[in-house]
Amino acid sequence: AIGFVPCFIFFADLSWFQYLVAAFIAGLTGVAIWEYEQFVKAKGGQMILPALISIGVILVFSFLAATYLPDAGGAIPLLVFFFGFLILIALHFKEKDGAIVDLAVSTFGLIYIAIPMGMILGVLLGNLAEQDGRWWVGYLLVVTKISDMGAYFGGNLWGKRKLAANISPGKTVEGAITGLICAVLASF
Repeated sequence: AIGFVPCFIFFADLSWFQYLVAAFIAGLTGVAIWEYEQFVKAKGGQMILPALISIGVILVFSFLAATYLPDAGGAIPLLVFFFGFLILIALHFKEKDGAIVDLAVSTFGLIYIAIPMGMILGVLLGNLAEQDGRWWVGYLLVVTKISDMGAYFGGNLWGKRKLAANISPGKTVEGAITGLICAVLASF
């Protein structure tokens, strides 16, 4: 499964393959929104999952459309988000109890998941100051993974003080510092 990501990045400049990359990222977005909904449900919140996944996937594809329209394309994701937000308002206010909290949680899901995934698609396929976006996405993935590995090994070797025991009991301050140092070194 790990081999798919480098292939998607490497072949992303092929015009026919861009649609497959966009579909892959949209699929990941749908799965991530579903996982987010499971977390929200466990905390007592409610989301309208089919609508949220649909809006998230359309939002990701709007970033693809924006890459083909460089002059006016930046407005497409903004308009999709705005109309998606209006749809969420209409759907959430059918319920009376907790509508504002559920709307806020749903909107945060789009902001936290769908927009960054769409932006990755925009960077990967877009033209950033005449630079190949594939290098930037590869850079992001490499630095992130090296940071994770550094935090894991640093925490296992030197970790004594818990970072946030209630949220993630295995995380340590020493692991976080090691991860940061590894990320900075990998970045250079």
